[in-house]
Amino acid sequence: MIFIHVGLHKTGTTFLQQAVYPKWKGVEYIPWPNLEIFLRLQEDKNYLVSREGFYGKNWANHTEREKSIKRLNEMFPEAKIIISFRRHAGYILSSYRQYLQRGGVLKFEEYFDIQNDSGFLKKNDFLYENKLKGICKYFKHLPFVFLHEEIRTDVEILLEDMETLVGGQAPSKSEIEFNNYNKSVGFYASKLLIKLNKLSISEFNPSGKFNLNSSGMKKFRLDPKSICQYSLGFLPSKDFITKAAQEEINSYYKDDWQLVMDAVDVRKDLDGFDANKIYTKLCTN
Repeated sequence: MIFIHVGLHKTGTTFLQQAVYPKWKGVEYIPWPNLEIFLRLQEDKNYLVSREGFYGKNWANHTEREKSIKRLNEMFPEAKIIISFRRHAGYILSSYRQYLQRGGVLKFEEYFDIQNDSGFLKKNDFLYENKLKGICKYFKHLPFVFLHEEIRTDVEILLEDMETLVGGQAPSKSEIEFNNYNKSVGFYASKLLIKLNKLSISEFNPSGKFNLNSSGMKKFRLDPKSICQYSLGFLPSKDFITKAAQEEINSYYKDDWQLVMDAVDVRKDLDGFDANKIYTKLCTN
């Protein structure tokens, strides 16, 4: 059986990939999957695969993500999917930071506009219901859903639940190194990063004048991302948007977040919780 953790991006996946999955006993973890590895899998063994890109790029819209999950199902129709979420405001902000690190040149309000929905990504693109529906549409097994915050507050319980799903033996909390596995770009550094990205050739700025993201520049950490992510890490932190704006985003997605919480309760198999009531909405085309 293949268990595939498809992200989402910025929900603790790097931590699990580096600090937890490699220490899992009795289940073979495949950190960098490719077609040749999959062709050699044995039918009587359990495999755990984790790759955020399996459900589309971090900034992929809903249509692109559905194509990705459909293709994943065509390759592994019997697989069981693991997916993680975080509150919408934090997820969207982290998504934006990642976009900047990949060469993005837009301001946050141009990337995502909660009021007028005129941003690069639309409100519909961040609906978790769509992501859960995509899994339920193409895979016959219901997804194992967990929250980013569980890694920080209930990691032992989370790993117990995940162990029940994939088998083997999860590492104990004492075996896990809780480091910062994916440093993000801060508010002030992002201002410089946008200016450097406008000069550099990238996916989001093909008309840039300089190749500041060459392998040589990255080797010596002179590329825009490295300069702003590491060299300017000493700058004070500040929220990209106000608390009121974050609350507005979370309020808009209130029902969507409740659906995720209900899916987590299904995973925990709470007494008297009606799983059919939740997934009838997700699994009915």
